[in-house]
Amino acid sequence: MTAPTAATPAAGEPFDGRSWLPRSVRDSYAQRPIARRRTEVSRWYARFYAPLAVVGSVVGLMPLYDRVVTIDDRPVRVTVDGNLLSTAAAYDDGFSEIGLVLLASLVGLLVRACVRVSTPTIPVALASLAALALFLLLLFDLHPDSQVALSSAGIGAVVVAAWILVLGVVHAVHLGRVTVEPSE
Repeated sequence: MTAPTAATPAAGEPFDGRSWLPRSVRDSYAQRPIARRRTEVSRWYARFYAPLAVVGSVVGLMPLYDRVVTIDDRPVRVTVDGNLLSTAAAYDDGFSEIGLVLLASLVGLLVRACVRVSTPTIPVALASLAALALFLLLLFDLHPDSQVALSSAGIGAVVVAAWILVLGVVHAVHLGRVTVEPSE
């Protein structure tokens, strides 16, 4: 009979189902109680990230702004600009390209947050990108000399960005406060 090693149990010791694994894998971070608790917390938040990813990608394909034109001394809202893709193709202002990169980054991080998050890094990145999206969306709408106003899809984009901002901050704080398994 061979001598027991770190990968095999000694004679008479119970087999726990993981004894054949190397010690580094058995004692890995994923098996620690704090990691399991953080995974449970992140699973709860993933329920919100998935719908926000879908809604965020759909809202990005809709016209975000309406032009305000005056007809017979009355301001009228007219949709002349298209979605982010057509606006980026038509204008060379740089803001549309930033919006496209921002939208792709937000949706990518939202999809990643649906899978598994064990540290507050991804929720903080989501909150930061959502704050930037809010700033860019409201920058043109609230400027006093602006000739554009948020359309209904633009208002929806503001709401989605606000939800992502709040959810990212709350998730990051929640993950930061998880220290041990809950007492039963």
